[in-house]
Amino acid sequence: MLTAQGTVLDRLPFEGDVDYISNPTLSIVPISAINGIMAWMGEHFPVSPRSADAPSPSQLPASLQEEHYK
Repeated sequence: MLTAQGTVLDRLPFEGDVDYISNPTLSIVPISAINGIMAWMGEHFPVSPRSADAPSPSQLPASLQEEHYK
């Protein structure tokens, strides 16, 4: 529907993406997909220098510090 209106979409398929879309509780997004999303975000939404009050990576929620996210 969006492409029919002229919207340009970027796609980042990954192994298991169909399972993730149909039931995200049964899928783990590969770190390569997360890295791809982060690279896309950096290209499209550049950030300003880190401010003093920004959280450090060590302050991430425990769920994001699990081994499969490293």
